[in-house]
Amino acid sequence: MTGGMAFILDEDKSFFDKCNRGLVNIDRIINEDMESHRTLLQCSILNHYQETKSLRSKEMYDDFDKYEQLFWLLETVGWKQSFKDGNQVLDFLKAFNKDVISGKGLSKETLDTAGVTLDEVDMSLNDDAVDLGTVKKSQKL
Repeated sequence: MTGGMAFILDEDKSFFDKCNRGLVNIDRIINEDMESHRTLLQCSILNHYQETKSLRSKEMYDDFDKYEQLFWLLETVGWKQSFKDGNQVLDFLKAFNKDVISGKGLSKETLDTAGVTLDEVDMSLNDDAVDLGTVKKSQKL
């Protein structure tokens, strides 16, 4: 994963120990500062149910208070974004789904919807390690 974020469902509570926190930042979404991310996750689960009729996603949506504590927000180092309100979350989710379906990755327009600007991304490789992409500058709304 380069320059992005993901929600990880950690039902067996083993993710923290398995995750390389040198390459990614992880946070729980249950505190007040994470309200926009919680909304995004909840909308994503609902959207998944509406598209697939998955009983598992319906259960997660219906009992979100139980499941939200099992999720981690994973962001590549340097990636930060925030949302002003629920409408911006929904706009981002629609654009994100369109990008995923296209198979071309996140578009600049989708990142703009999330309020993220990427001035420069370093994708260089060296002899010792693979740089998974470090965002040089990111702007929050």
